[in-house]
Amino acid sequence: MADGAVAPAPASIEPGAGSGAVARQRGGAEGSSHRGDGEPRVAPLSVASAGSGLSERSRAVQDLPGAAASSPAGSSPPCPPPPCPPPPSARVRDGLRAELAPRPVERAVRDATADLLWAACRPEPDVEVARRAARRADPDLAAAAAVAHGVAGLLRRALPRAGLPAGWEQASRRIDTVAQVQTMQEVLVLPQAVALALSPLGRAGLEPVVVKGAALVQRYPERGLRPMVDIDLLLPAADHGRALQTLAGAGWRRLPQPGGGRYDAVLTHPAVPALVLELHHGLQGWHERANRLDAKELWRRRRPGRCLGQPAWVLAPEEEMLLLAAHAGKPFHGFSRLIWLTDLAVVVATAGSRLDWDRVAALARRSRTVSVLAVALAMAGRLGLQAPAELVELPTRGWRRAALLPLLVPDWPLRFVGADPAPVPFHLRFALADTSWRRLVLSAGGCYGRSRSQQLVWPVLALGRSARRWHRLRSRR
Repeated sequence: MADGAVAPAPASIEPGAGSGAVARQRGGAEGSSHRGDGEPRVAPLSVASAGSGLSERSRAVQDLPGAAASSPAGSSPPCPPPPCPPPPSARVRDGLRAELAPRPVERAVRDATADLLWAACRPEPDVEVARRAARRADPDLAAAAAVAHGVAGLLRRALPRAGLPAGWEQASRRIDTVAQVQTMQEVLVLPQAVALALSPLGRAGLEPVVVKGAALVQRYPERGLRPMVDIDLLLPAADHGRALQTLAGAGWRRLPQPGGGRYDAVLTHPAVPALVLELHHGLQGWHERANRLDAKELWRRRRPGRCLGQPAWVLAPEEEMLLLAAHAGKPFHGFSRLIWLTDLAVVVATAGSRLDWDRVAALARRSRTVSVLAVALAMAGRLGLQAPAELVELPTRGWRRAALLPLLVPDWPLRFVGADPAPVPFHLRFALADTSWRRLVLSAGGCYGRSRSQQLVWPVLALGRSARRWHRLRSRR
């Protein structure tokens, strides 16, 4: 379907820019809640769910073979064991649920709160913008958004530099609590977890690539700025089985995962229960594949490096940018966490003149990630990232423009917190795909995980829903 011509969006957007620059419209975690009935949905990143990922994975250890005593034949099964306590970081964040429920705020206060978040989440905070915004921002809303988006450490760093205004004392203490846990985890837990994963794999002659958070955390300017819930490693499918055996011999235990066709395995280690290890041989399943970014090709382009004191394999900044942008724009992610944009800004800031923008453009065209990269760079422009204008070209008309516009409004980070957080719009996945073929695959993927009878009627339902969404989007132009 024709999307119209494209025109360059600003390569950099000032964090203090007013909200009138772009018309505000409704828009749409790490992790999804799967589509058993109805269309695919995402658990919104509200404060109530901000710390749930760790505790759910920790409780999943109870389901492993041998975790509970077996029942004698013919007897009723024993009561399930109580869930193991969540790790400290999850307990702290879960304990803030009720406290961080923000009340409705007026538009000017909401805009100032959004400006504060953008200014604080730059690799180096914009202190002047943060100082002006903090005077008018809502402390409770800012704290709720910081926890939900994984940027509590970044906000904690910015507030003292900007001069803490009156009325921020209680919210500041809450932010400090989460940020201190992140710092302790980075100092005490993360290096041990990385060593427990990389050392046995290296001794076995395997060369996993460290990607996403674990590869980035040391490039942040200070400790405790980048929260971690897992360690992501990438290996070819041919090495996946041997890697799992090697890790099992080193004390890692695989957690059960629902559904088939998995492209990763999730493991836990008793020495570091607060972090899980995700061993990938792919980037996504067929039903959510919006581009041609290939895990095996990324692994082939690995280069030697270090990760938290361990010899490791890493990606060049050009490939890393594409992976981070594609991850943030996954169908069930929809750019719903601000920390993913800061990751991208940190990669560009630390690469400096070594970053080859021409190569980034060529790789994006080859992997069909042009649209998702353009959106990521445009959003990260509010964090000070300056990219060539031709890489930030977005549709100027049509349904894709209407679908992408909510991502570019200044108060986007606040749409995922509060009493009625916005879900990630279902149609966003199609707008972020570069080709009609990929949109067709994503549409067909909507039947994934459904019963046979639901699969039979899915094409009719999908066609009707698509027509209604298309009509609504066209009316917004």
